[in-house]
Amino acid sequence: RRIGRGVVSEVIGQGILDRITQDLQLKREVLAVDELIKRIAADGNAAYGIKEVKNAVSFGAAETVLVCDDMIRKHEIAQLLEDAEKMRAGVVVLSVEFEPGKQLSALGGIAALLRYKL
Repeated sequence: RRIGRGVVSEVIGQGILDRITQDLQLKREVLAVDELIKRIAADGNAAYGIKEVKNAVSFGAAETVLVCDDMIRKHEIAQLLEDAEKMRAGVVVLSVEFEPGKQLSALGGIAALLRYKL
């Protein structure tokens, strides 16, 4: 059984750490989109589309903003995410290469889990 720096170097060298990190990010994306869909279906405690998310952020109602990675380079979206962080909202960036990102993309590419209904 190996321990110490040798094992750490081996894990990093084999890309194991990268795969673990990717798996954790994908799990976070799946959980976030599942929660979004659950809230949309159940109580409407969510917003999706640029206009609705912008409104939620401006009222401080956004708890977490979900955004597709192909949208974050747009100036309007970058500003919206900056405003969300100022209002203490979390931001989760989803890859459109995976199913959660594709689902979010179908909802306009941006959504927010709300602290309270608007």
